Amino acid sequence: CGQAVYAWSFDVTRDGKVALVVDRDGFTRLFDLVHGRPLAEPALKQDTAPISRLAPDGRHAVIGTQSGLIFPVQSDGGAARPLELPLTKPIPHRGSEWVMLPDMPERLSRITDHGTIIDAASGRKTDGGFTLPPGFTMTSTSNNHRFVIAHNAAGEEFAGHVESGELKFVPLVEAGNQWKFHRYSADGSMLVTVTPDVDDRAFRVWDLRTGRPASPLMKTKERIFYRALGSFSPDNKRTAIGTTTGGAQVWDIATGKVVFDLLPSGGADQMTHVLFSPDGKRIATASFSEIRLWDAETGQPVSPVLQVNGYVQTAVFSRDGRFFAEGSDSGVTQVWDARDGTAIGEPMLQGGPINALDFDESGSRLVTGSSDRTARVWDVQTGLALTEPYVHTSAVGIVPVGAYGVRFSPGPGRFIMTTTSEGVYVWPVPPVSNGPVPPWLMELATASGGKVMSGSGVPANLPGAGEKIDEVRRMLASMPDDAPYVSWARWFFADRATRPIAPGFTVTPAEADELSAKLAAPASTLSQ
Repeated sequence: CGQAVYAWSFDVTRDGKVALVVDRDGFTRLFDLVHGRPLAEPALKQDTAPISRLAPDGRHAVIGTQSGLIFPVQSDGGAARPLELPLTKPIPHRGSEWVMLPDMPERLSRITDHGTIIDAASGRKTDGGFTLPPGFTMTSTSNNHRFVIAHNAAGEEFAGHVESGELKFVPLVEAGNQWKFHRYSADGSMLVTVTPDVDDRAFRVWDLRTGRPASPLMKTKERIFYRALGSFSPDNKRTAIGTTTGGAQVWDIATGKVVFDLLPSGGADQMTHVLFSPDGKRIATASFSEIRLWDAETGQPVSPVLQVNGYVQTAVFSRDGRFFAEGSDSGVTQVWDARDGTAIGEPMLQGGPINALDFDESGSRLVTGSSDRTARVWDVQTGLALTEPYVHTSAVGIVPVGAYGVRFSPGPGRFIMTTTSEGVYVWPVPPVSNGPVPPWLMELATASGGKVMSGSGVPANLPGAGEKIDEVRRMLASMPDDAPYVSWARWFFADRATRPIAPGFTVTPAEADELSAKLAAPASTLSQ
């Protein structure tokens, strides 16, 4: 059936038409052996055990887990099991090409030698793209795509400031193509660089608007760890650097002097992350096995040392600075109160190392990307999953330092972006309501299913289901557009042939296929 997997468990129906395969990575698949095709999207359960059985009709299966639980898998008479699917085919990223959701409403940018900005709601190209001058190659771009670094054939580095769709290049004076690792400030206008092959204790900050150094050459006492390089304060006046021996320092950019040291609690674990909060009130430091929160003005700790289950792979503050989240190589993500380090909600568990995190704009949801090939959206306050796993074909969120491995769209966060080695995916996210679920939504769900539970717990047909669906449809016509779940319900009732691919979008399935083909084409062909 075109699947090369290490089978952990296998079963076939008596008639030999349907096969069940559970692989060592926890994915469960049902196959039609007659036609050689899958009967369902792969289902994921992390702690599967070598116990599985198919029902005689091939439509149902039960999978055992190492924790002693079982869970069902089903296919609806040969139709794919309805799991979350990406809105478009993956958008490839090749070499120096960067694809990410920038900090502008509902847009996805594709940055190549031909820079293209795509409206994520429609999938169509918008104004604001740019083209590099002949002979230049992209090195990187800031996350908001207002600044880029490019080099020419001679290896000289240039900073580009995107203004009104036009690139204005200025050379990085004294850069000399010597630096290797770099990180942008939040607004993209500042860049900190270090070159471990030349001096792994020296770093410099550049003003990309002028192409000139914003600081003198600064040197730490210990070697700089590239992952803990150069988080900027929101006002771009300070930068924080972590070292391989577990310490961190906050530097004044203009004077090139140390403001204060952030000392580890003990041991010599290298500092893997040093981050300013977006509101400028906190600094978070993370080593292999512990994290700590500090007052960004005084350098004094505001939390005890917080122990982490495993090695800290990734960390992020919420966009308002209230929360801090870290993900480890053990597949555990934990959210903390940035004021004092109090744990928020239960730990969030996945089946592989956590590579990327992002909070939505409200701070109520967190998206995680894992090496188990899934992304998930979680409720911050409870730690409970809000979605089924978004299943990919490779690890999610392994990207260059400073780039987005997973990202919520701005505003209401109607979709997420995930990055894998194959490309960038855009996925719909269920709507969020600040109030209780409206009664009509529960009635619609029950009527659509056509079943109710009898007093003895047996499913029974629901009389008048069609009438109830029509009643809800009429009710929606008089509801305000911003009422909870209304936009989703109107999309649910819309004509399947002409409605958008998801609520809030404007592109239809047919248009999505056409646009995906264009996005997958070489950058030079993206002119329509």
